[in-house]
Amino acid sequence: MARCGPVGSDAARPLARRDEDHAKEIESFFAGNLEEPQEVLVAEEQGTLVAFAELSMRMALPVATGRRVGYVEGLYLLPTFRNSGLARQLLRAARGWAQEENCCEFCQRPGGAHHCRPTL
Repeated sequence: MARCGPVGSDAARPLARRDEDHAKEIESFFAGNLEEPQEVLVAEEQGTLVAFAELSMRMALPVATGRRVGYVEGLYLLPTFRNSGLARQLLRAARGWAQEENCCEFCQRPGGAHHCRPTL
């Protein structure tokens, strides 16, 4: 896993274009025009970007009101890398990021419900 920000992000653009639902938002992130996501984790396979996770911090989640929470805004894997354990690795790395940022919890929202766990 690697972190990816607006600077030096040209390698991530081909993968971003494959996620048509969020392409404009992803391009805005790489241009440095967005406040969120605050971090993007990427995974490569033989020099090709195959997955990414968009992360931010939130203070106003119904399950953690008033506490700093690491949050997964988006998670994308190329179809051939799904069910390979790569998403789990990205989520572990995302939780580590939340710990580094002194978040009390780490949340994701699969299926519409917030799932939070302490970062400890």
